[in-house]
Amino acid sequence: MEQALPGIRADLGLEAPEQGSLDWLFILALVGGATLAWIVGGITQARDAVSWLTLASLVVWQPVVEELLFRGVLQGMLRRTGLGLRSCRGLSTANLITSLAFVLVHFVNQPMAWALAVFAPSLVFGYFRDRSGSVLPPLVLHVIYNGAFFATLLAAQ
Repeated sequence: MEQALPGIRADLGLEAPEQGSLDWLFILALVGGATLAWIVGGITQARDAVSWLTLASLVVWQPVVEELLFRGVLQGMLRRTGLGLRSCRGLSTANLITSLAFVLVHFVNQPMAWALAVFAPSLVFGYFRDRSGSVLPPLVLHVIYNGAFFATLLAAQ
């Protein structure tokens, strides 16, 4: 069983990012995505009061669960298949399938436009999952994007 754990950890992306995978492109995705999330959040967010517990869930807990499930389990499993390893312009099929599933799950609680809007960030998250071999970079991006987006609620209060 102990011998199987390193393989499972790697498949799920529970290892440190590969050396050199967090470069200027990651910084660009981090800053650019957060800036865009802040702008979009400021333009579109409802101005209802929100509790700190709700914000903590939206900014930390939900991204952690979503990244472990989607980029860790689903994309990790798909990366082990021939289909999942294929890529087009730097985007793996595993990333595309995972991002489509991510959008579908967002249809449960979001209007159609919002659910579709998570497709582009999901592709970015998946790209860095593939590039780094770890769920940590997409998790950091997801937390920062959500934090920037929902910070507009705090600014409005």
